[in-house]
Amino acid sequence: MREAKELKVRKTRTVEISSRWFRAASIGYLLLPVIIFLVTYLKPYIGIPAALILLICFLASLGTGPVARAHDRRFGKVEGSDKPGSLTLPLGFVIFLAVMAVILTITSGIGEFVYSTDDHSFRRAIFRDLINYKWPVVFDNSTQSNEIIANYMGEGKVAFVYYFAYWMVPALIGKLFGFAVGNIALVLWSALGLFLILLGMNMFIGKKSLATVFVFMFASGLDAIPFMFHLYHGMPSWGWLEGWTHHLSYLSMATNLMNVYNQVIPCWLAAILLMTSGSNLMIGFIGALTFAYSPWVTIGILPIAATRLFMKSSERKVKSILGPLNVIPAVIMLIVFGSFYMAGSGEAMDRGFTWDFYGSIPRFAAAYILLIIIEILPYLLLTRRSDLKSPLLITSVVTLLIIPFYMVSLNNDLCMRASMPALFVLTVYMAACLADVDYKKIRNGNVQPRHLGATIILVAMVYISAYYVYIGLAMTILGEFPEDEIGSLADIKDDKYAVVVHDQFYSYDYADTFFFEHLSRDGG
Repeated sequence: MREAKELKVRKTRTVEISSRWFRAASIGYLLLPVIIFLVTYLKPYIGIPAALILLICFLASLGTGPVARAHDRRFGKVEGSDKPGSLTLPLGFVIFLAVMAVILTITSGIGEFVYSTDDHSFRRAIFRDLINYKWPVVFDNSTQSNEIIANYMGEGKVAFVYYFAYWMVPALIGKLFGFAVGNIALVLWSALGLFLILLGMNMFIGKKSLATVFVFMFASGLDAIPFMFHLYHGMPSWGWLEGWTHHLSYLSMATNLMNVYNQVIPCWLAAILLMTSGSNLMIGFIGALTFAYSPWVTIGILPIAATRLFMKSSERKVKSILGPLNVIPAVIMLIVFGSFYMAGSGEAMDRGFTWDFYGSIPRFAAAYILLIIIEILPYLLLTRRSDLKSPLLITSVVTLLIIPFYMVSLNNDLCMRASMPALFVLTVYMAACLADVDYKKIRNGNVQPRHLGATIILVAMVYISAYYVYIGLAMTILGEFPEDEIGSLADIKDDKYAVVVHDQFYSYDYADTFFFEHLSRDGG
């Protein structure tokens, strides 16, 4: 009997995921769309050298030099623990993660195979226009067939300015082989990103754990509580399921993936790279790449990157912190994408201290305290005591406590998007805690009060994602797919979207901006 068990163990196929491979795949994933943007959007004598410099930085992080050696030596190090430079996982588990990545991609609405949220009207239009128009994308307002929209937009040409780097790879494939193939490429590209994130979470924990998939699907605040209260008593501040208080919203993993996958997938991947990085010589490289995907994410990830940069290590020297891999990519990304975003001519969004929008400081204080209790505290209750001392966790909590004090846009994009990196860090630590639970003892009746408390919190978390899944499945089965109300940013179908497109995606007088005058190729 014992020999049979040993034979079965020996026959189990495994895969060794090295830290160097994971670093190469993850940074390469973030870098490739940036390279495509530099080569296709910028003048050749600017874009090609900039792309080559970033490629050299990328290769330097993969070789056998000090960066690679430091990373391998400290891979997975959180607070001084020594973990090996690789993780061996069962092949079946790796395949399971890949399958789950595809399932999560499709069920979130990417590719439009199932019911998707209203935000996908914008995502679909952006992706289609990137495929159909020459890069840099420039629209002629005379193509607006709706007379109301045409009059509102005015005459002449406008440049398309937005953080659309995420679509560069599938859009390029779509240009070559058509929209249908490009859409399949979008699904596969998104699934690859999610697969790398799931792998990274297991590598951070240091072992195989289904908890990584569980929290990825269900991690959220306890929004079920205000939701139930609203159903029975009503809430004057009610907006939607996770927007139960005006202007302040921290969203679940599922909600962010369903609505802003183009921002959140690169965000999560960069965050897990920072968490598993064993060297502070390339933190600036990782953080800088996020700027191509979302300025909001960059705001939220900067405190985490800064903390990782100055965490205690043998490389805590000025010359290493200001090394080429930290400085050069940051300078390139800031100049190129900073000037590109500044070329946008949209009107300034509502912004200011959040209490001004609540009408009084006491009303803001009540919403702020509820936000902490509902959206932050549950994660901390499901975190190991030893991890509560982690600088990365402390920084993430402090970031989440500070973000609500300032507001940008009516729906407060700053609050919803800049919080994504910090919430993901809390999610990873929660997964580490769940992975350490001895479930055999619980099944054998060794149940403690803390287990019951944790179960209640997890059930409330699952409720939110389950609610979305139920709505999505029901609408898909019934065939109630949202109408394509935008179509193209150059020919909007429904005039209710005209103001948003005008303010957030168009650049009037773009030829006079620094980016389009000095850096960009000619658009059309």
